[in-house]
Formats: sequence, structure tokens, C-alpha cells
Amino acid sequence: MNVNANYSVSNTSGKEYLKVNTDDEKNQKFELTQISDGYKAKAMNKTAKADDGLGSFELQKRK
Repeated sequence: MNVNANYSVSNTSGKEYLKVNTDDEKNQKFELTQISDGYKAKAMNKTAKADDGLGSFELQKRK
């Protein structure tokens, strides 16, 4: 799936967070956890978990 979005990454108290804005949902917040081939993004707020939100997902490095 391809999604066009604006995003920012922040580090708070040793944890990494991803904030995403798409056309459908603004201010989606995810906690990033490093996995062997990329990151796991866990939905943290209502907008990320909404029907039009991205939900939890994985970001994988391109090979």
C-alpha cells in the first residue's frame, strides 16, 4: 500500500515516535520499535486507530 503523508519523528524519554498527517486523518501518533529489518509502528491515539487512520504497521528497509 502506498500512502502520501507528511510526517515527523521525535525522541522522548528514550522512545521514538512517528507523527503522520494524511488527507483523511491528521495528527496520527505511533510508537516506533526497532525490529530486525526496520520498525514496528504501534498506533497510540484515536486518530491513528480511526477507520481512516493507518492503524499499526511495519516499516521495512528496502532491499
